[in-house]
Amino acid sequence: MMPNLFRTSTSFLVVLFLLGALLLQPLPIAANRPPVLQLQAAAASEWPMRHHDALMRAASPELILPPLSPLWTNTYPPGDLADRPPLPIAADGKLFVIFRGGDQTKSLLALDPETGQELWSKGFLNGHNFTEVAYDEATKRLYAATPLDLVVLNPDTGDVLRQTALPSGGSFFSVSNGDLYVSTTNLLTKYDADGNLIWQYKDSRPVNPHAAVSVGNGMVYMASGYWTLQGFNARTGKKIWESPTNGNPYTPPVIGDGLVFQGMQGQGAESITVAAFDAYTGKIKWGVRTGFGGTVWTAMSYANGVLYFGSDDQNVYAIDTKTPKVLWQYETANDIESPVVVIGNIVYAVAECTWIPAINDLGGYLYALDAATGSLLMQETVPCSGGGLIPYQGKLIINSRMWDNGHVLRAYRTQPGFRLSLTPNKINLRLGTDVQTQLNISATYNYSETIQLTTSPLPNGISVYFPEILPGATIPFTVSASPDVTLQGTFPITLTAASASYQSSTVLNVKIVAGPPLTKRVYLPLLVR
Repeated sequence: MMPNLFRTSTSFLVVLFLLGALLLQPLPIAANRPPVLQLQAAAASEWPMRHHDALMRAASPELILPPLSPLWTNTYPPGDLADRPPLPIAADGKLFVIFRGGDQTKSLLALDPETGQELWSKGFLNGHNFTEVAYDEATKRLYAATPLDLVVLNPDTGDVLRQTALPSGGSFFSVSNGDLYVSTTNLLTKYDADGNLIWQYKDSRPVNPHAAVSVGNGMVYMASGYWTLQGFNARTGKKIWESPTNGNPYTPPVIGDGLVFQGMQGQGAESITVAAFDAYTGKIKWGVRTGFGGTVWTAMSYANGVLYFGSDDQNVYAIDTKTPKVLWQYETANDIESPVVVIGNIVYAVAECTWIPAINDLGGYLYALDAATGSLLMQETVPCSGGGLIPYQGKLIINSRMWDNGHVLRAYRTQPGFRLSLTPNKINLRLGTDVQTQLNISATYNYSETIQLTTSPLPNGISVYFPEILPGATIPFTVSASPDVTLQGTFPITLTAASASYQSSTVLNVKIVAGPPLTKRVYLPLLVR
């Protein structure tokens, strides 16, 4: 009799499938053998434009961990008190800072980020102050603008390599893939890396004087001073759409997940102050109100599907951009009129100072908030705000306006260490199933140590799993419930990572949901012959 080859081969495949499934299963965490991960030294993240990138997201993966210690302080003469000092940028191992007014021989400066020492400076150009500066990694060039000129500079020496006259005043710009998109009084213009004109769009209405243009999705987005947001084809300059903003748009448009987010001036208690628009059609998707119709004056930040911003209703907000549900809000001591920045998994914001002529400055407050929960991690007194902050090489750089006492540029050094966060940090779990979340580990600049992961004691029938080999800073983390668990409601699981010098914890809230136990699904590996 001939053997049944089909039955034999089928049995063999089933055995291979089951063996493969077992090999692919994550290992449970055990008290006697906790997972070990060698943290790689976190590299410095460049901040080459005013709001980090052409998407205007104002978010950096580099972690700045409180408490902070002052490193150096530079003071500069008073300038234009009617305006805030521009955000500094950081790239190519240097800080580049603009000061408006004051000393006309020092309008654009390059500084050593470790010491604050001046490397070079540029004075007024054709009698005008610089308004914007950006660094382009593709060309290794520094670009700067005044109301009349666009210049290309050598970032090492400050030498002007090329100078192009601009058609009208009040210029801001963004750099994307070596091209520059410049907004002036009523023009949107695209130049190549050498300053040659590619296209120009003229509007009869003035451009928002406070906001840069943003570039992404093959589009350019620009806010108008006439309560509109516009989208253009980045290659041709053709206007694709225009939508009303229902308020004067003060912030640069922020791009994320097929949407464009715009902050606006409040027009009363019922007015929308932040809105989301479809990036390709301009159709409004949602709008939210801050307290008492408070204005969102300065740049917002976007990271991991969440929009963070401050308002002059004295609150910092985190909004889920899909729903748009307010995930948390934190009340501060004064208006938020400086950009809110996400650094690692921490939100940094500065509340404006209280200014009294006889005293000059009572100081502002620097807040560090947990990006996931909004809980306060740090509150420090800082010089009067207005210019905002950026991270670079393990330091937090704050550019402050001191009214008639001038400007203060101050660097703070981060504490070396790391922080844990979970995405999401709340899960629903049905009996007989498992749910996976992501454990994220952010480390400070040049921090590198071996860490071990442990959890708090688990209820009976609840298990947690990590991969046998931890893949890096983002780790899949699985929670499983056996079918016979009698637990009800919500319970926390605390995850702790510890190294020789530092320890960090985060909490996962697990909710047991109603429903019959389900047979756990096993995904078998696919054999390809």
